[in-house]
Amino acid sequence: MRISVIAVGKRMPAWVSQGIAEYSKRLPREWQLVWREIPLAQRGKDSTPQQSCSAEGAQILKAVAPGE
Repeated sequence: MRISVIAVGKRMPAWVSQGIAEYSKRLPREWQLVWREIPLAQRGKDSTPQQSCSAEGAQILKAVAPGE
């Protein structure tokens, strides 16, 4: 089984990578944890938080492969 985690943001702190590695070790051998990061949506004077959230949601949906 493959578990995909899609996170919004880039350059996660080191503790995030350490947590992912530790959590992956605790999973059964048949399971694979895949961590993917997508960039934050552009923020500016003309964009609202709702627009940013919608743009990031669209990016998340594009990152999900068929069958996942």
